Amino acid sequence: MINQPRQFELSSSRTGGSRKLVSPLCEKAFTLVEMLVVMLILSICLALIVGISTNIVRNSKDNETHYIQSVVIKALKTYHEANGVWPPANPDAHRSTTTMLKALQDDKNSREQLKLLPEMAIRRNDAGRPVLMDGYGYPMEYLRTGGLGGKSPLLASQGATLGDLADNIEARLH
Repeated sequence: MINQPRQFELSSSRTGGSRKLVSPLCEKAFTLVEMLVVMLILSICLALIVGISTNIVRNSKDNETHYIQSVVIKALKTYHEANGVWPPANPDAHRSTTTMLKALQDDKNSREQLKLLPEMAIRRNDAGRPVLMDGYGYPMEYLRTGGLGGKSPLLASQGATLGDLADNIEARLH
């Protein structure tokens, strides 16, 4: 037996008695308005999910940066208590953490504090020197005098957007 396409059926309207062709598929299909409503609902849900997940990721990276800073601050305080001075800053790169990290790693007590850092927190730069990274993967800055005439060090992260001062995450020693 050969499959034949379905034929259109004639149906009559109860009110006017006129006849029209009705496909069996038409009764099961969605209208254009229904499809647009579904698309609108899905796009609103997608926008909410993307917005919320972006915020969650940013908060987790900020928290990771704060944790890294708190560990390094404890190591800086330990170094200061043992040596009476703050670790030196790198004279070649004004705000680099390379020299500060080397001084902390050379000090026995500070080195123990640095073991609490996550693996990604200290990376090697192109010259093979250690650099302190924030939760976003950007290098942190170390100012021995805290900048602007301060007497204690400042450890700063660029935050989510490089160059945007509003995103900076700073940790000062008091």
